[in-house]
Amino acid sequence: MGWRSPSLWQKAKEGVDSPVERLRPSVLLFIDMDTLHSAGYARKEKGDAMSKNIQTMERFVEAQNNHDSAAVVACFAPDFRRKSAETGWEEMGAGNYADMSDRYWAAFPDTHFEVEHLLEDGDFVFMQYMETGTWTGVWEMPGGISIPPQNTPYESRGIITCTMDENGLIRRYCYHHEGGFVKAYPILARMTVRTMNKDADQG
Repeated sequence: MGWRSPSLWQKAKEGVDSPVERLRPSVLLFIDMDTLHSAGYARKEKGDAMSKNIQTMERFVEAQNNHDSAAVVACFAPDFRRKSAETGWEEMGAGNYADMSDRYWAAFPDTHFEVEHLLEDGDFVFMQYMETGTWTGVWEMPGGISIPPQNTPYESRGIITCTMDENGLIRRYCYHHEGGFVKAYPILARMTVRTMNKDADQG
């Protein structure tokens, strides 16, 4: 299965700013990168001169892998908002994202992003990556919920679609994944989407 139609790329771009992201992850996770590249979409290769947008995404990945929430937030525009299925597609601001990340890294101290594809089209950026980690710490959730470590690893392919501001900072951020994380930890099926976003209505 490949992403053969440029119209799907356009839908991905529009979905970043839509109230609810309805693109199926199965569509987004089997993308024919050569087809997109030949259609004129910029693909980042090693040795390429990097745009401001791509430089930001490189810094974002480095900060994620260093588990540095301050460096992650430095990649965000002042009006940053994030959406994902885990938070019911409710918008999350930079402060909540940093708090969620710190809690997550405490539970998964070896979590790591390996970028597979990084593309841009104007102010739109698409990143596909493989995420790995091991749940070895207590996962402290908002509201005093604590989930004990499962002491097992996970592997999950995900995508991040973003729109960037004029300074190359991330304004809108949508996250999708193929489900490997949840499959590795059945205990998470009992969590509500709002558990992950402590102030969903405040950003």
